[in-house]
Amino acid sequence: MRPLSIVLALPLLAVAFLAGRLIRRYQVRGESMLPAYKPGDRLIAENITYRLRAPRASEAVIVRQPGSDGRIDLKRIAAGPGSPVTVLGEPRVLADDEWFVLGDNLDASTDSRTLGPINRRDILGRVWTKY
Repeated sequence: MRPLSIVLALPLLAVAFLAGRLIRRYQVRGESMLPAYKPGDRLIAENITYRLRAPRASEAVIVRQPGSDGRIDLKRIAAGPGSPVTVLGEPRVLADDEWFVLGDNLDASTDSRTLGPINRRDILGRVWTKY
């Protein structure tokens, strides 16, 4: 390879590497987010936005379910730090790094109502698009 080719290839490799780390593809498996997201829908999620700002209510997010062996879920942000919520029938206020997430289909969703709040580090990305 000629030196000029290497110089041109390095930025392209860097962009490809970063894109693979900042943008991920997922597929919806359950019915907890019906009707907005159906089983089989494919999603692209990005984690760039949350490096610049905090998650906002109503955003669909990919989360690591607390207390599981790395299970990944699609949920919607319902409330953020400082908000009053009810977990297992008990009222509480979310701490600085806690987020309350719900499925759109409440009857079929395992979410913060029973699992408790999601820690900020367990929010893996914001859903960017469905395809």
